Amino acid sequence: MDYPLIFTLQFRLSGNGFLAEVNLSCSALLERDQDDEEWWFLGVKPGALVASGATWNEAYLNFQQTLIRCLIDSAALTDSYEAFETDVASVMGQVHEEELRRWEQARERLRSGESIADADLQALPRVSGAVAAGVSIRRLDTGGHHFSPSENVAPELPQLTTAA
Repeated sequence: MDYPLIFTLQFRLSGNGFLAEVNLSCSALLERDQDDEEWWFLGVKPGALVASGATWNEAYLNFQQTLIRCLIDSAALTDSYEAFETDVASVMGQVHEEELRRWEQARERLRSGESIADADLQALPRVSGAVAAGVSIRRLDTGGHHFSPSENVAPELPQLTTAA
């Protein structure tokens, strides 16, 4: 079974001469491989990322770490706040159309009453209505301090939500 999931992340990143607060709203599809029983967290938006794990929670954490590392790399490789902002918007704007179709189908199945077999997944909060994946970035640095990517720290990870 496919599980339509949404989550948000908020964290700060230091780049080459800037400090930014990044707020992400993401959608992903969770599936369990029937052959090896590995859990896969497949990015819908952003659509270019994927991660796996022995448990669904491990796959979720691996996905978030992959996403954060991608943005930390962007902060290190771009030479200005404006270039970073453009790069993050590009990453977050990628939609995996096939996974989006599967995500919408899974959401419809949950709305029609299909139950979730995994008790921990069943216990996740559910959100109905419109789900908007996206990004907002706010520049935080002021004054004369020069920020660098070496000041980055990974954030604590928030709770996952089922889209129903």
